Amino acid sequence: MIHVLYGVDALGLRRRLQQLKDEADGGSGMLATNFAVVDGRDAKPADILGPAMMPPFLAPRRLVLVEGLLDRFEARPGQRQPRSADSLAPLFEAFEAGLPESTLVVFTGGDLKRNSLLDRLKRTRGVQLEHFPEIKGEDLIRYIRTEGAARGLRFRPGGGRPEGLDQGLAYRGSDPAALLA
Repeated sequence: MIHVLYGVDALGLRRRLQQLKDEADGGSGMLATNFAVVDGRDAKPADILGPAMMPPFLAPRRLVLVEGLLDRFEARPGQRQPRSADSLAPLFEAFEAGLPESTLVVFTGGDLKRNSLLDRLKRTRGVQLEHFPEIKGEDLIRYIRTEGAARGLRFRPGGGRPEGLDQGLAYRGSDPAALLA
């Protein structure tokens, strides 16, 4: 199975990646032996397919994480056309032929707008795309409250500062000894 995780919400992306790692591990504790990270900045199809075709060792799945490859094919400002993904044709041929059922290949990337590799992956059978957009406005406030509640924090309405701030937080000048006291 092939997953494409991209967007500016780094926390959401990392959480989804952790879910995929947990799925690949399956409670075996053998993720370290079944996890390969490929640096996509200079990766060739064989660099991705090698670990992807390998069977997992004492775990239900093997996870191959490809970082930076999507960003490599993003059009730069002022560039008319994004870089062509034709150099990765053997990779797409292998994807179309099918990866082993025990393999998860995950591509990660940032904010992608004009990207030839992403366009090609969208047309590939068996690829799941997951976009993690920037959280704004009311969604951001809801997100902060939810995350705070998950960590045992409660927020009260209002933005006032508490009376009598701790004196340790008061400005003490630039004397290093005073700052350390």
